[in-house]
Amino acid sequence: DYSGGGKGIIDLVFRIAFSRLQAQRTGAKIQIFAADEPFDALDSENSQRVLMVLQKMIDAGINQVFIISHSDEIVQNLPILYRATKENGTTGIERLW
Repeated sequence: DYSGGGKGIIDLVFRIAFSRLQAQRTGAKIQIFAADEPFDALDSENSQRVLMVLQKMIDAGINQVFIISHSDEIVQNLPILYRATKENGTTGIERLW
């Protein structure tokens, strides 16, 4: 059995691998990669490792990486940050940095 963090890393690795495989098969380049709460069950050390992998993906040419996270530790390490809010049925998006 794997811990929650171990399962999260395995899930992320498979998603990255499948994205790369599909890109190779179609001859396309991965343009966008999105991850919803990929750091939820990870400790600080593994969260930093995942951030490094995502940065390497950007360096390799992925145009946009979207991370959905509630972790203050993670959002402090992102180069661009948007906040989405919903109030009275209206969704707002604000760029913080």
